[in-house]
Amino acid sequence: MRKLSLTFALCFSTFVCFAQKGRINGTVSDTAAKKQLQYSVITLFRQSDSVLVRFTRSDKDGKFELNNLPQGKFVLLVTHPTYADYFDFLELKDSSFVTLPAIDLTPKSKLMEEIIVRQKISAVMIKGDTIEYRADSFKVAAGATVEDMLKTMPGIQVNSKGEITAQGKKVEKVLVDGEEFFGDDPTLATQNLNAKAVEKVQVFDKKSEEADITGVDDGQRTKTVNLVLKDDAKKGYFGRVEGGSDFNKFYEGKATANTFKGSKKTGAFISGSKTGRRNMNWEDERAFGTGYSSGVDENGGMYINFTGDDFDNGEIEGIPTNVSGALMYANKYGERKNSTNNNYNYRYRTNQGEGTTTTQYLLPDTVYYSNQNRKAEQTRWSHMLRTRNEWNLDSNTTINLNVTGSFNRNNRSGITFNETLTEDKLKVNNGERRSTAQTDTRSLNTELFFRRKLSKKGRLISATFTNNYNELDENGLLYNTNEFYSNGSLVSSQLTDQQKTKDNNSNAFTGKLSFIEPFDKKWSLGVNYSYSNGRNEQDTRSFEKRGGKYDSLNTLFSNHFIFNNNSHQAGFTIRYNTTKLGFSIGAGLQGLNLRQKNLFNDSSFSRSFTNFVPNANMRYKISSSGNIGFRYNGQQQAPSLSQIQPLLDNTDPLNIYIGNPALKPSFNHRFSIDAGSFKPLSGRNIYIWASGSVTQNAFGTKDVVDEFGRKIYQTVNVNGNYSIELNTGYDIKIKKLKDIYVGGGPVYSFSRFANFVNGVQNISRSTRAGMSIGVSKYKEKKYDFYVRYEPSFNNSKASVRPDIVTKYWTQDVLVYFNIHLPKDFKLNTQLEASFRQRTDVFTQNNNAIIWNTGLEKKLLKKKDLFVTFTINDILNQNIGFRRDVTTNYITERTFNTVRRFVLFGLKWRFNKNGAPSPEG
Repeated sequence: MRKLSLTFALCFSTFVCFAQKGRINGTVSDTAAKKQLQYSVITLFRQSDSVLVRFTRSDKDGKFELNNLPQGKFVLLVTHPTYADYFDFLELKDSSFVTLPAIDLTPKSKLMEEIIVRQKISAVMIKGDTIEYRADSFKVAAGATVEDMLKTMPGIQVNSKGEITAQGKKVEKVLVDGEEFFGDDPTLATQNLNAKAVEKVQVFDKKSEEADITGVDDGQRTKTVNLVLKDDAKKGYFGRVEGGSDFNKFYEGKATANTFKGSKKTGAFISGSKTGRRNMNWEDERAFGTGYSSGVDENGGMYINFTGDDFDNGEIEGIPTNVSGALMYANKYGERKNSTNNNYNYRYRTNQGEGTTTTQYLLPDTVYYSNQNRKAEQTRWSHMLRTRNEWNLDSNTTINLNVTGSFNRNNRSGITFNETLTEDKLKVNNGERRSTAQTDTRSLNTELFFRRKLSKKGRLISATFTNNYNELDENGLLYNTNEFYSNGSLVSSQLTDQQKTKDNNSNAFTGKLSFIEPFDKKWSLGVNYSYSNGRNEQDTRSFEKRGGKYDSLNTLFSNHFIFNNNSHQAGFTIRYNTTKLGFSIGAGLQGLNLRQKNLFNDSSFSRSFTNFVPNANMRYKISSSGNIGFRYNGQQQAPSLSQIQPLLDNTDPLNIYIGNPALKPSFNHRFSIDAGSFKPLSGRNIYIWASGSVTQNAFGTKDVVDEFGRKIYQTVNVNGNYSIELNTGYDIKIKKLKDIYVGGGPVYSFSRFANFVNGVQNISRSTRAGMSIGVSKYKEKKYDFYVRYEPSFNNSKASVRPDIVTKYWTQDVLVYFNIHLPKDFKLNTQLEASFRQRTDVFTQNNNAIIWNTGLEKKLLKKKDLFVTFTINDILNQNIGFRRDVTTNYITERTFNTVRRFVLFGLKWRFNKNGAPSPEG
């Protein structure tokens, strides 16, 4: 490939010679040692689009010459491994002969003693699969956080919840110098680290830890951001303390402290608030604590989960009180650079919430409307301890051990009033449900990896052992009354008064062996074998109240099951890799055995399945600044115990779930393609990301709804489920408008899901098409702003009622603005507007404009103390709202949340190291 590239370059040079172009020569030297520099690389780029025109190396006397150059405007870049990069702009005309002044390079060792005036050529570079941003090339205000800096980088968006999207994909992990920072909570890094302490921001699709260690690609990818700190930021300590209150109802405070000494890192974090602002990581918003939840899984099937979490994506009902804390210690030690990374996290939340839910559910012969009003109170806390260790026994042998343990408790109580109406608004049922429960969960997860490099370069053998143990104990009360109507007249009533207990434990073990054999520098073969065994035992009891005590077992809603599954899988992967092209193709054969035993009636049921498991990956380097990649992965998913056990769950007596012992495993085919190109000089960034999913024997639902609005549903296998998603972006810096960044692009998604409603197959199709447009500008020590507009159109229809089509527009606007005022004052304002079109069913106005503004004043000589004043939700329009369209159900949920409040506060940033001060 290298010979081919040189041949192409030679041909291109010959072509240029016919046009009789210009010539450049010069000399490269060392300013400190006063000597000429040999082997410096001199590169000439076309200024308009960053295309490489010529390159050469300096000779032993530091001299160089570039011949046969076309006319135009260019950028000259001079690099040397031990010296700071140099670049300059120049223009050539026909037959130009330019002798440059002596080019003096500065040793990198002198960078801390001298100021480099010229900025590096590339604000963004593409290295293989990684996009690398030079942090200092993106100007942010003094004292800005990493999150503020990410908002200025092309191809990256950060929403109000702190969630990051890069190149169209959601970022799920943020690392600091390649390691976790206070565990896997991304916001602790992005919202607490100073932007000026970061040297580079790297964005890439991270393989699973097992794939990194063993070399066997399992197809799993996590969009990851890695923050590479400057060397000076790794010395001494730094931190921040901030807090505010309205001296009445609302308050918030946060303190972080971090110390760095070479490779040793320690840190502490504590936060508390009663403002509704999230201080949990993205995944914890769904996973922290336990509770009852139901919804639709990724295959479009309804699920019910008595141990889930009703806080979805950070949407919190009520005014929560949050407390969280964390401790962190990481170090690399010894001659072999062994490493350890340890984290402890504590989280606490309590809140009282209330809200309403309106649902339209479509049946083959009618339509029902359900209205629900609810109040709930919840308190939950969690302890989590994690340690990650790597030992290099010698230059060829590595052992990794990761252990995570946690304990969670969730206390909750709630009351719900509901009614169901016919299409003509006649009453079908109404009721009241009261429930209380306490749930404790404990888990211990262990991963052990062994890797050994053998005598031949590239030859590798590895072993993986994992064990996941979980326990759940639950005790609660359910009191429910329902009345049922026919043609608007009361015909019957129902009372449920039960105590419910649940004792659930599971243990899963997996062992895997793999071997990689290289054929040459490009080709290699990997083979692997894995065995897994899982055991899940669930004992669920419901007791009726008799004589004032809950001591009468209700066998209809009680069961005791043991579910075992084990599998064997053998596979291979062929890989090809060069600097231009890399791909892998693999396949495996999996045998799966499922066995369930009912201890109530001493019966058992066994099944076996065999599946072919293929995978493929490809990455092609289009140019020095562009890549295109393709990925395919096939994966089998076994049903869970709650899906297959024949147990009626009457947590909601109007929606009763029953297991399906005959449920088969599903098999998912997932495709994705991504492409990107970045031109550093023009600031142009283009990316395309598309994915698709097709599922065989998908987990759908079979619903039976009677004339009184009661629904019994279970999970069944369906076919024909698929979905596609497209996300594109184009960002560019417009120099004629004084370096304003403009970017955005279209987004599109479509899904088709199948389920059964009263014996009739229903096919639901949902489409979302939209656009994202953003404009940003930064003027140092004067102002910066960011504006984003995202309209989208939604369309959904279900085959059971083709005459009813749900379609509506949504429009989201974000405006962020900072302005520096005299006397060290700074004014900032943020406006988030959401406009949602009303529908025939949902006629309520749920538009909202959330406008926050603040004023801060710098104090003290170092300007590191700030007095702040903020007004949140100035227009008092903050509302909790969510609209979902799934299968034959259309739901709109509203709930109370934190509205207008004022905070007076102080912020203090401190550091003692070589990192830049808050003034930059």
